[in-house]
Amino acid sequence: MPPDKSGLSTLLVSIAEKYPTELVAAQIRDVPRIAFNINLVLDRAGWKIRICDLGGGIGLCSVGCAAMGMQSTLVDDFSDSVNLKYSQLPFQLHPQFGVDVVNADIIAVPPPFPDESYDAVTTFDSMEHWHHSPKQLLRKVMKWLKPGGLFVLGVPNCVNLRKRLTVPVGVGK
Repeated sequence: MPPDKSGLSTLLVSIAEKYPTELVAAQIRDVPRIAFNINLVLDRAGWKIRICDLGGGIGLCSVGCAAMGMQSTLVDDFSDSVNLKYSQLPFQLHPQFGVDVVNADIIAVPPPFPDESYDAVTTFDSMEHWHHSPKQLLRKVMKWLKPGGLFVLGVPNCVNLRKRLTVPVGVGK
């Protein structure tokens, strides 16, 4: 039976509450974005799929996908500051939900997944942290996907209105 998408946000909040106390509020604030991202996959690929989340770190996406019934793999090098501070979280919490966690630098040495092993591959708000060209990785991703598979790439909006107003006056990045 397909999962109840209407309960996805509630499910994600219940998972976020299992995070270390100092991370719970931030994870709960991220629930609408994560629910949107998971729904992108559910609407296009279904729920009985194998999915790989690249660069998801300690976030809720891969664990939320697993909790919704997908076979979920998370690949990250866990080198961002929050990931370094809570480096054991994905190896303790995520496997409780069935997430296969792979500690790897996806740009330097993409994991050797077999061709056509995933129905969907996602990467949300990760690409801007990659320090080298993603060409080799993107070629691998296309091989990892089954025919008709889904690749979802999400990046921050660098031209939103707030940034357009704050950059010229020297306040934004």
